[in-house]
Amino acid sequence: MAVTIDVPAGVLTAAKVAWDDAADGLDGAWRRLGKASTSGFAPTVVSAVEAFQTTWTDELKRRAEAAQDNSDALVEVNGGFEFVDVAAAEKARALLGWVHRAAPIGER
Repeated sequence: MAVTIDVPAGVLTAAKVAWDDAADGLDGAWRRLGKASTSGFAPTVVSAVEAFQTTWTDELKRRAEAAQDNSDALVEVNGGFEFVDVAAAEKARALLGWVHRAAPIGER
């Protein structure tokens, strides 16, 4: 059984690209933040700056991984997108823009 989401051509591809782009942007952000220098800060605030860096580097890394997982959930097969079951299609549909969140799910 192949399950699909009834959306106009290109919507799933665009969603995959958008999530992949988000993952790339967030990946670069956490790497840059993690490498940022604390020199120039007063010694009294360096530990607070380092705590900020650590916390937000970890958060950005987590969000980059989540965005990549979302992109990976939208796998193109033979020019189309198919899902293993309705639950997987519903999860993928939740990754689309609001205008397509209620798109019908069907079997092929």
